[in-house]
Amino acid sequence: MNSASQVTLGTMPEYISSQPTGSSKLIELEGLRGWLAWWVVIGHSLVEAGWNSAFLPTAGKLLLGQGFAVKIFIILSGFVITLLLDRQHQSYRAFITGRFFRIFPLYYSMLLCGVLMLPWLLSFYPAYLAHIGNPRDLHDLYDSWSLHHAHLPAYLAFCLTGFHGAVPTSWLAFAQSAFVSQAWSISLEWQFYLLAPLLLWLLRKRTGAVIVGILFYVIIGLRHLFAVGGWNSFLPQSIEFFAVGSASYFAYKYLRLSSTRPGAYARMLFTVTLLAIGLLPFFSSLIFIPWPWMSVVNENLAIGIWFIVLTLAIARRQEPDHPFIRTMSYPLTNRFALYLGRISYSTYLCHYVIIFAVEWMALQLLPGHINKWSMAAIFLTVGTTLTFALSAFLNRFVEAPGMALGKRFTNR
Repeated sequence: MNSASQVTLGTMPEYISSQPTGSSKLIELEGLRGWLAWWVVIGHSLVEAGWNSAFLPTAGKLLLGQGFAVKIFIILSGFVITLLLDRQHQSYRAFITGRFFRIFPLYYSMLLCGVLMLPWLLSFYPAYLAHIGNPRDLHDLYDSWSLHHAHLPAYLAFCLTGFHGAVPTSWLAFAQSAFVSQAWSISLEWQFYLLAPLLLWLLRKRTGAVIVGILFYVIIGLRHLFAVGGWNSFLPQSIEFFAVGSASYFAYKYLRLSSTRPGAYARMLFTVTLLAIGLLPFFSSLIFIPWPWMSVVNENLAIGIWFIVLTLAIARRQEPDHPFIRTMSYPLTNRFALYLGRISYSTYLCHYVIIFAVEWMALQLLPGHINKWSMAAIFLTVGTTLTFALSAFLNRFVEAPGMALGKRFTNR
């Protein structure tokens, strides 16, 4: 089951996030993170309820297309990390220290929770699957847990390093999903963080840029030969999405669009929006078509959504008082959306804990009433409420202290 399902949700520098509506900063990206995280939560909830693509109408298939959210997260991370490196000019040590304390305190907390929960999950999950029709994907997930439990020290060792997404499958199968299944993207992010400063340094030099370009195309051409990771958790398997995000930042930085014609950016945004609305039904009807067209549609739609949001952010920055632009940006810039963005990393990492707890409670309290519809209703009411509450708690008492500690180390 592709968990993604989601990127770490790389962090937003202060000059992007936590700004009031109407700021010239790119707060749309913070709101985007929040809604993408909840797209993942809802998608996973429906999968755990036993729903699949055949069970939903065409438009509803988007809810199970968490791959779109994952790819947009990766693009967003490429944009933000490139911006961070370009503007802050930190040493490599300071950058890596800050990134470590941003993602690992919460990740280690959820990793401990996942290790402790594993025997409990193995004890009740088969009974739950029997109630919802024994979906094949969820059975595969259960089988992977059995492997994790049988070889716990080996899996845990890789998880502690953050390289569990880069383990050859011949060494340890399903290492990318060990204990915290969605943390495959934590490993992917960590791999990118370690290389990003070097890549940016090379790109600033003509010879280095040529070297990076050649390596990029060689990696794209040969990556299918590497049986490493899973769910595209090995950096070469997802490198093009980080590259799109990084290129987007440089385009944003250097193009410096500055039309003085009133309404120019509103018309640009209106055109992009109309194209998106017109093409969305076509793309959504193709979400679950077979390989190889599946990957093409998936990638193009993710990139398209990203550029729509980036266009919106540019338009609001240039014409913040235009009615159309303010209306379009409101879903991403209102206080609730920004708060969802603020706690999105916690939402992403903790939501499966709530999902599994809800499944266990349903078995205890409603054993004769568990089916696809009842579980979907419970997940989307009780589950989402508990996930929101736990996300807020973890953000305040784990994420924020971790970031504060990281700043203390980097400022030494």
